[in-house]
Amino acid sequence: MGENTPDRLKAFREEARERSRPGAPWPFVNTILLVLGFAGIIAAIVWTSGHGGSARQSGGGGGLPDAALREYATLLEQKGLKDAAISAYEAYLERASLEPGARANVCYSVGKLAIDAERYEKALEYLYQAEMLHPENPMSDEISGKIVLCLERLGRSNDLRRELRKRTAPQRTAADLEEGEAVLAEFAGQIITDRDLDREIEKLPPAARESFVAPEKRMELLRDIVAERLLLDKALRLELDQTPEVQDELARLRDGLIVRRLIDQEVDSKIAIAPEDVKRYYEAEIERFTEPAVRTGLVGRGDSAEAARLNLEEAQKQPNDAPNVIVSGGRVLQGLGKAEHDAAALDAIMKTPPGAVSEPVELDGAWHVFAVSETPAKVHSFDEVKAQAERMLRAEKQQEQFQALVADTLKARSVQLYPERLKKEPPAG
Repeated sequence: MGENTPDRLKAFREEARERSRPGAPWPFVNTILLVLGFAGIIAAIVWTSGHGGSARQSGGGGGLPDAALREYATLLEQKGLKDAAISAYEAYLERASLEPGARANVCYSVGKLAIDAERYEKALEYLYQAEMLHPENPMSDEISGKIVLCLERLGRSNDLRRELRKRTAPQRTAADLEEGEAVLAEFAGQIITDRDLDREIEKLPPAARESFVAPEKRMELLRDIVAERLLLDKALRLELDQTPEVQDELARLRDGLIVRRLIDQEVDSKIAIAPEDVKRYYEAEIERFTEPAVRTGLVGRGDSAEAARLNLEEAQKQPNDAPNVIVSGGRVLQGLGKAEHDAAALDAIMKTPPGAVSEPVELDGAWHVFAVSETPAKVHSFDEVKAQAERMLRAEKQQEQFQALVADTLKARSVQLYPERLKKEPPAG
């Protein structure tokens, strides 16, 4: 070392010479430190494989915060990357601390994605989780329907029958009785209460509900419900539900219900009707809200034209007791009883101005004349038919959206139709 060597460097070199002398403890200490260092590195690798690695394997985004990982899963879903979205959602469920209701909603999203990806076992796993975590979920009907769909797609007929019985024919026992309920019927370990009966009546169309106000009608409905339950139970015990005919019909009904539910969701979500839209529709379709003019022909009948006129004069004295022919919009609403007679009467009445008597018409040897009166057409005001106009407009928009949905679906799946191959006439039987 020269004179210009720094003091700290001189001290370090002196220390190194001391450690290299025979009998010095430093080589042993270095070995221990080296071993401990490698052990630390290995432990870090193992920890990373067991934690951060699992997040990477479970769908990517392992380094993302929980909220960002949820957004990432949603993005993958929107991009149509179903398998990747499922993995990302699973990673989110593994890491995030969620309330049961929120976790149930994520499980439901995974279940729907798995169905779209035709991974029905995976879908069932998450649909059952969603159902268990949040029994009062507003989407419970949708979850039930998708569980049934998965079981059917997997060919698990026994499980499917059990699910259908449980979900479509719920049975209550005395243990389910709620405060304030009155038991109306007990049978085969089941009960039906006044609230159960009210719920069944609420499922009926509004016009039909009114007929069940009277106690005797309600009792009649109750008896029918009990009989239906008992007959269903007998049919199930005889395994009639397993016959091919019943299975085919159930499959058609189930498929139809599911498709209708999809159509409702896809179509209704795209329809928005503003009050001004209804007003414009009313003005453009005013004839649909107009009652057409109605003509009435008071009938005079006789063996001759003169006898028919005399009979008409007598009829006019007591018009409420005389026969009438009523026509509107070019159609006979109330006629003479025979199609050919109604056609002749319609022609005579429409040719005769209101307040006059028609020319005599001979029908099967009898002569007829008609004293014509008219109720003029009536245009209903917008306020009178506003609700009807909105329903009609909504129905038209639903039909438009449905046709667009069908066209988009066929195009997306590259469907080829060959109408020219249809036989114009059915084969002779």
